[in-house]
Amino acid sequence: MNVIQASSPIAGFKSHCARAQSISVVQKTYRELCTPNRKVLQTFMEKLSKVDKDLAFYFAALSFKRHARLIQVVGMIVANLDDRDKLRTTLAAFIARPSVAGIRDIYYAPVGNALLATLEIELGGACTAQVLVAWFEEYRRVVSVLEELMVMPRYEAV
Repeated sequence: MNVIQASSPIAGFKSHCARAQSISVVQKTYRELCTPNRKVLQTFMEKLSKVDKDLAFYFAALSFKRHARLIQVVGMIVANLDDRDKLRTTLAAFIARPSVAGIRDIYYAPVGNALLATLEIELGGACTAQVLVAWFEEYRRVVSVLEELMVMPRYEAV
């Protein structure tokens, strides 16, 4: 029996290849979601309101300008999925903004659920199991970076 040990170079290479494929799927489907005439943010808000009304109210209260900024930040996050340092920098800048100062770990699950439901609706038949798994895995990685950043001390300007 030929068993690849989890710590072997081959297992690491397979993991790297799977991660690269996952990132590629997320980046490709994100570009599809950004095409004109899509109502991704509206669909996301509808799905979020079904899983967490208070959080949906918070998102709805954001101004149109902040919605546009949020979409821009999501694009930067997706673009930087393959570079953990850039991803950390992007997320650190995002959570440092006063408008997201109230972000808490209890929001990660409802936002993730609304994200996956939005993908199913907006991508239709193109939303395969592979697409959902890729988005889920990458969302988990983003959340893990957010969690690291949220426990780091914040230094205020003197």
